[in-house]
Amino acid sequence: LRSRLNALIPTRTEYHALTSAIDRYQSYVDRGGWEQIPETQVLRSGDTHHNIPLIQARLAFEDESLTVKDTEKSKYFDTLMEQAVRRFQKKHSLKNDGIIGSETRYAMNISASERLRQIQINLERRRWMPKDLGQRYLFVNLANYKLSAIENGDTKLDMRIMIGRKTRPTPSFSSQVNHLVFNPYWNIPPNLAILDLLPQQQANTNYFYLKGIRVFSIDNGQKTEHDPYTIDWESVSDQNFPYILRQDPGEHNALGQLKFMFPNQWDIYLHDTAHKELFTESKRSLSSGCIRLEDPIALANFSLINNGSELSVMDMIASNENIGLVLTKSLPIYAVYFTVWLDDGEVIFSADVYDRDQHVAELL
Repeated sequence: LRSRLNALIPTRTEYHALTSAIDRYQSYVDRGGWEQIPETQVLRSGDTHHNIPLIQARLAFEDESLTVKDTEKSKYFDTLMEQAVRRFQKKHSLKNDGIIGSETRYAMNISASERLRQIQINLERRRWMPKDLGQRYLFVNLANYKLSAIENGDTKLDMRIMIGRKTRPTPSFSSQVNHLVFNPYWNIPPNLAILDLLPQQQANTNYFYLKGIRVFSIDNGQKTEHDPYTIDWESVSDQNFPYILRQDPGEHNALGQLKFMFPNQWDIYLHDTAHKELFTESKRSLSSGCIRLEDPIALANFSLINNGSELSVMDMIASNENIGLVLTKSLPIYAVYFTVWLDDGEVIFSADVYDRDQHVAELL
């Protein structure tokens, strides 16, 4: 029984840090918490405003580096305060620009009791995790938009990811990456074909041609390809869509140059993307459910260590051939949803982009 109970306890470092944070935020609650910051103009270094002392006091609650001298009741937004705002933004997973806009003010106005509850919720989530994740595995925190590749307890890779939009959320899951596909085709899901791509083709009859999208139908068990220019797309609708769409490999392919496959009930996977510029966004719930990778080549190299492949990752991509490669040893992947986590021992918060915290709170 003791061993089974121990398996429910997060790692010692995590557990100590999160329980210490619970004690600390409970003390904030006991002190009455912090005052709300009224809605006001965007504030930045060099501004003078009557709300500055209130904001300084709010920052000082969570920022031990702010001294009494730093938080004297000045209405001037100085460089010390800008540095404190940047630290606050980093701690709360916001764009780190030192400017107090609506998002930063919103995060400041989340109460101490709400933050306390958020930590408790995420400590509970950690109790649900297996105690032993394996020697080599992928760890995805959806709420943090990040994937890490772990080997023998060391982080070998960290990369930004994009996850599903709120209307098409990426689920939490555990599975095993068992094969990679280089220069993949994209077999476009019917809902995306109808909702996203059909309107594009109706607006521009060259769209499918320019994007390398081919049109098929199944007739009496036989797959037939159709020339998109011969189809009256205005007569096609969500109620009348007898086609299957597939995008060829190439520069316009939505999956980029690589995808990483694993068994799951949602038909999701990890993949490259043709839209690298979106990784600069701080909020990256932008996909249709799959997980887009900032550096798929690095992840492929990690996945193929000791795999015995004769060709390198770059060789297979450069071939422009559609190549499937089975891993000799599958790679565990854990996709979690932690809105509180540790970064170099510091507790970090994120927005609850999928509104999942409340479901866990109801279980506590």
